[in-house]
Amino acid sequence: MLRAYTRNRTFTKQIRFLSTSLATGDQNEVFADIKPEQTQVNRLKNGVRVATLERFGNMSSIHIFVGSGARDEAVNQRGATHVISHLLLKETTEKTAFRLTRETEQAGISVSSSSFHDAFVYACDALRPCSSIALNLLAESLLKPALLPWEVKAAIESAKNEIDKFSGNPQALIVEYLHTAGYAGKTLGKPIYVRKEEYDALSPEAISSYLKENIVGDNICVVGTNVNASFVSQCEELFGKLPQKKKPAEPATYTGGDFRIESEAEQSHIALGFEGVKWGSDLVADVSVLSKLLGGGLSFSAGGPGKGIYSKLYQEVLVGSQNICFAHAYQIMYSDSGLFGVIGSARHGFENELVNSLAKCLAGLKNLTEEEVNRAKVQLKSNVALNLESRQIASDDFARQILAYDKRFTSEDLYKMIDKVNLKSLQKTVNIIFQSQLTVVAQGNLQNIPSYRAIAGALA
Repeated sequence: MLRAYTRNRTFTKQIRFLSTSLATGDQNEVFADIKPEQTQVNRLKNGVRVATLERFGNMSSIHIFVGSGARDEAVNQRGATHVISHLLLKETTEKTAFRLTRETEQAGISVSSSSFHDAFVYACDALRPCSSIALNLLAESLLKPALLPWEVKAAIESAKNEIDKFSGNPQALIVEYLHTAGYAGKTLGKPIYVRKEEYDALSPEAISSYLKENIVGDNICVVGTNVNASFVSQCEELFGKLPQKKKPAEPATYTGGDFRIESEAEQSHIALGFEGVKWGSDLVADVSVLSKLLGGGLSFSAGGPGKGIYSKLYQEVLVGSQNICFAHAYQIMYSDSGLFGVIGSARHGFENELVNSLAKCLAGLKNLTEEEVNRAKVQLKSNVALNLESRQIASDDFARQILAYDKRFTSEDLYKMIDKVNLKSLQKTVNIIFQSQLTVVAQGNLQNIPSYRAIAGALA
C-alpha cells in the first residue's frame, strides 16, 4: 500500500512538473530525451516545393498539395475541384484504372483525396519500402489523367452522392454558408459543393483546362513523411518538367453579410463571425489562443477534465441552459484571408437566447483575465502536440506552412509563438478582428432570430 502511495505521489509530481513546464515555456527539459525530427525543404527549378519529414517510423505518408481550389474555378469549371478528388486512381494516359488499383493493393497502399476552397490534395499511406511506388501512383493520377467521359460521369455521380450526405450535416453547411456570406459568393465564397445541375454541365474538357491552369510548379507542394532517400530526386523526375507560373488568382475580399435559410430541422444553427487572419500573419498565435479560449462543446459531454468545460462558450453559453445544444469557436485560415467566430445550435423557439448568448460571449473577449489566457495557452500547446502525432494532420499543416512561410515550424517553434501571446496582444488582436464587418448565418426557424443590425449592436 505504501508502494502504491509512493507511485501515485511520484506520478502527481511528474504531472505538476509537466504542467508547469508547458505553462512557463520551458520545454527543453520535458522533451530532452525525444529524438528530434529531421526536416528538409527543397525547391525545384520550376518552383515545385518538395518537403520531407523524418519521424523514424515504418509507415510513410505522401501528400501532393495543389494550391488551387473552388476559388479558382471559372464559370464552366464549377465543381471541378470536388470532382477531381473523385478521379484518384482512374485511368491515365499510360495505365488503366484496373492496373493502378492492382498496383496499389499489391503494395498495401491506402489512398485518399480531399478538396477545399483554396486547395485539393492527393494523399496516401504506405510501408516505407513502398513509398516510391506510392509517389509514382499519386503523381500519375494527378499529372496524366485520361479523363474518359464515362469515368468523369461516374466521378460526378459520386460527388453528387457526397452532397446528399453533406446536406444532412447542418454544422458543415453553416461553415459553407459562412464563406458564401463573408465573401459575397466570390473567391473564397465560391462553394466547394455546387448545384447538381452545375455538376451535370461539367465536361472533361473543362476539368482538363482547370488542371492545365493550376498544375504548375509554384502551385505544388509534395510532402513526404518517413520516405526513402531518393524521394527528392524522384520528385524532380516526376514534377520537374511542369511549367512554373500560375495565373494570378483574384485576391479574396472579405465583405461580411447576412445569410439565412428557413428549415424544418429539429434545431436551428447560427454562426457569427468576422474576418480572421491569413497564413503568415503575425497574429496567427493570438487568434489560435482566442479560439481555444472560446472553446465550446456539446450541452452534455461525458468525460472529465480536458473536455473544455472551463472555456468561455461552455461556461457562459452551455452551462445553465437546457435549450442550447452545442456551441464552439472556429478559426479558418487561407493565404490571403481568414474567418473567426462562433457557431451554435438551439431548439426551435430559443434562437434568440442562443444569439444573445453567443454575442455576449464574443463581446466578452474585450475583457479577458490572465487566468483565462494562461489556461488557453496551455490547452493550445497540448492540442498542437496531439495534432502533430497524426501523420495526416502534420503533413497537411507542413504543406501549408511551406506554401506560406517556405519553412516548417517545429513544435518548439510553435510553443515559443504561443508563449509570446499575452493579455495586451490579445486585446489588440480582438480590436483588429472586431473592426471587420459582421457575418451572420442562420439555418432553421428564422422567426426568433434578431436582425443583423441588432446583433451588430450587441457586439459593439
